[in-house]
Amino acid sequence: KLLISDLEKYNSFRNNFDEYSLNKTIDWLFSDKNYQTIIDLKKNFTSVQLDKADSWFEIAYSYNEVEDKKNAQKSYEHYLSKNKNSTAALNNLANIYHEKNELIFVEKAIKLYEKALKIDSDKDLFLKNLSNTKETREELIKQKSTNEILEKTFKRAIGLLKNENYFSIESLYNFILNL
Repeated sequence: KLLISDLEKYNSFRNNFDEYSLNKTIDWLFSDKNYQTIIDLKKNFTSVQLDKADSWFEIAYSYNEVEDKKNAQKSYEHYLSKNKNSTAALNNLANIYHEKNELIFVEKAIKLYEKALKIDSDKDLFLKNLSNTKETREELIKQKSTNEILEKTFKRAIGLLKNENYFSIESLYNFILNL
C-alpha cells in the first residue's frame, strides 16, 4: 500500500520505475494472490510501461479473480496481441467468452480452445473446455431456433387479433348504424 501511495504522489517516481522492478513486484504480488493490489498498482503505469514489464497476463488473471470480466477480457486480448501462443491466456480468454453465453462469443471461445489445442495437444483441460463450449453452442442454437419460432407465432397471433378486432369494431359500427 505504501508503494502505491508513493506512486500516486510522486510522478517522477512513477515515471522512472523500471520494468524489471515492476515485473518482480507484480510477480511477487501474484504469487501471494494479492490480485486487487496488482490492479491498484497497474493503475499507476502506462500501457507502455506494463508492456515492457511483461505483466499483462498477471493483470488479466487478477481482474478475472476479482470478477472484473470486462477488464480481464481486455487485458487478455492485449496480452495475446503480443503473445499469440500463450495457451493459458487463450484458455482463460475463451473461458470468459464462454461465460457470456452468447452465440457470437461462444464461437470465439471455440476458436481459442482449438488454437490452444494446436499449440499443446496434451492438455485435457482444453479438450474438456472445448467439449463443454460446443455443448453450450448447440443449446444456444436450439434456444435461438425456439425463440424465432415463438416470435413468428406471436406475430401471427397479433395479426389475427388485429383482424378480429377490426371485424368486431366494424360489426358494432354497422349495428349502431342500423339502430
